Amino acid sequence: MFDPNGPGGFGGPPGYQRPPQRNRAGLFIVLLVVLLIAVLGIGGVVAYNLVSDKSPSSETTEPGGLDPSDIPTELPTYFPTEPPTEDPTEEPSVPATTAPTKPPSGNPAEAKALVTQFVGHLNANQPTAAAALACQESKELLPTLIKVLIKPPTKLTVGETIGQTVIIVRVNGTTNGRSVTGIVLVQADQSGHPCVRALQVAPN
Repeated sequence: MFDPNGPGGFGGPPGYQRPPQRNRAGLFIVLLVVLLIAVLGIGGVVAYNLVSDKSPSSETTEPGGLDPSDIPTELPTYFPTEPPTEDPTEEPSVPATTAPTKPPSGNPAEAKALVTQFVGHLNANQPTAAAALACQESKELLPTLIKVLIKPPTKLTVGETIGQTVIIVRVNGTTNGRSVTGIVLVQADQSGHPCVRALQVAPN
């Protein structure tokens, strides 16, 4: 009888069996799956790095974490872009200075003539006419002095003159029945004409 298990149709010794053959197809499939997993893992890492390199944050952010949008492109308005221009031909303006006006000098002869007229009005009991000879700054003061110091009957005479700019003319005589001595202050106004500045009399 033919036995296919033995060479030449002869079977092996009693109790002998061939070792089973290994399944090489299953091992090849396992290795192929492992290699595929490794390739997919490496490809995922590379793709992630490429996407990260092209992200907007990496392109727009400057080194050091400074965003270019934070850098001003124009100077603030309070910084002048151009220096002020000056005209070299323009001369610096100098404030106008007004020279102090020197009061006009009085004329002793004119002052004495004015006081003679002034005393004549007082002797004639004409206080309003006498006050009309006052200087501008004495228009209110002189009428009061006349009213207080001079009482009719009055009889005064003109004496000597003293001074140049402000001239003092002495007067003496009687007023309200009393003997008095006094002075009349005369000065020149802006036009140079004499005027009566003040009057002062006192009992002897």
